[in-house]
Amino acid sequence: MSDEQSSWRSKLLLICQQTRSSSESIHFAALKDHHARLQACESMEKAMKERCQKKITMSRRTKRGITHAGYLFEMPHNSVFEPECRGFYESCQQTEMASSDLQAPALEVSSTYPVQQAVKSRPEGQFPESRNNSTKKIDAQQYSSESSSQSGFGFRTAREQLIMDELKKKNRQATSEVDAVPTGMMNFRKKTLGGKRTVSSNFVSPVAQNDNSTSSRSSSIPPALAHLDSKMVDHILGESMHDFKPVAWEDIAGLESAKSTFLEAIIMPLRRPDLFTGVRCPPRGVLLFGPPGTGKTLIAKSIASQAKAKFFSINPSSLTSKWVGDAEKLVKTLFAVAAAHQPAIIFIDEVDSLLSKRSANENESTLRLKNEFLIHLDGAASNEEIRVLVIGATNRPQELDEAVRRRFVRRLYVPLPTREARQKIIEKLIHQVKHNLDVRQVIELAELTDGYSGADVDTLCRYASMAPLRSLTPDQMEVIETHQLPAVTMDDFKQALRVISKSVSSEDCKQFEAWNEIYGVRH
Repeated sequence: MSDEQSSWRSKLLLICQQTRSSSESIHFAALKDHHARLQACESMEKAMKERCQKKITMSRRTKRGITHAGYLFEMPHNSVFEPECRGFYESCQQTEMASSDLQAPALEVSSTYPVQQAVKSRPEGQFPESRNNSTKKIDAQQYSSESSSQSGFGFRTAREQLIMDELKKKNRQATSEVDAVPTGMMNFRKKTLGGKRTVSSNFVSPVAQNDNSTSSRSSSIPPALAHLDSKMVDHILGESMHDFKPVAWEDIAGLESAKSTFLEAIIMPLRRPDLFTGVRCPPRGVLLFGPPGTGKTLIAKSIASQAKAKFFSINPSSLTSKWVGDAEKLVKTLFAVAAAHQPAIIFIDEVDSLLSKRSANENESTLRLKNEFLIHLDGAASNEEIRVLVIGATNRPQELDEAVRRRFVRRLYVPLPTREARQKIIEKLIHQVKHNLDVRQVIELAELTDGYSGADVDTLCRYASMAPLRSLTPDQMEVIETHQLPAVTMDDFKQALRVISKSVSSEDCKQFEAWNEIYGVRH
């Protein structure tokens, strides 16, 4: 048995095996289609052999001197003598059997094999065209109409793909690939049965991929961030970028000298970068240190509001990952995203937990994270065109690394609020509720809260404003109206002072003042 017969017999056994669980009609249609293919192949080979034999006979007669007037001999095309393809490679010229063929309805021989029609309808005495030319003409005729069947097997050979590219080149005015190619040619997934892989073959995922999901996900990312990992960009935008309520300078009580420093060194350079160039280039790193609850985060939000900049709030957990190397990539992505949304402010709360002093016993991944952050902090300061400000807030400035301290050029001390600042905080908070306090009582409360931070004063006012509700029973609270609530009195605040105490000791304030004398900016 020849190799060709063995190949056809193997395909027949494969068809029988695949259709054994199907109905008899499907089984019979598959066998009939297979038999029609065999007959078409045999008739094609027989016609080729007859033509070759005639040409050989004519060539012999020519050598003997027997010629026919007006006859021009043409050598057969090389494709006539090509070995029969078994359908295992990408350059296959024969139609392969796919698993989808067994599920599709049976096709007529005339529509499945137009080559057979070309052989039967060819006028006698004309030499058949080469296989390449005939295939191109047949494919072009099939693809020119949307109603023509698309070879019925759900895949394309390399030759068909080449013809498809030629059709797209001719239709250059099409706005998309769908418009350039007929509807019947849009199934590009090749389905073979037993196809072999080669060294030059591309990777094919075993799971069907949806290209639309990738394009829709990456469409929201700015073009300047296209070279970065889209998942990390989404992580930074989702975890760090916040749209908060604008904070005005009037919302911050006290710190008048610090506000002037912020206006000169931070806000105006971000709003008018054309005026602050060269030697006037503003610092890109600002450190806010002081006792907890003094309003360092509120100051950063107020700076972002006044400078009309995007606000990125960074926590140490936002820049950590369980995968080695991802933390450094997140830092790089953070600064790239901030540069794409400039003017931008990167606020790092509790910066001492992220950029503490480096030691020999430190974890390697944490050390690489700190080094990457320091590199980008220095890079942000060296590039004058990027309007990105990094603000760090800490309660323990003495634990910062020396390199971090050097990169935060402006180190501003945010102390406890003064008596006037505490008075403004109390007046602003009690204005939101019904009360009967006069100016003298408010000044007295400001003096009684000496040593309290801004957060402590806020907690005190909230506790005192709950006193009218505590005097009501649950039944009365169900039916009472808002305007019927009792007013907050001075006795309520005195009761709150016995419950709410200050959270910052005098020793802590002395440590901050000592560090400010050495490293801080005197304003």
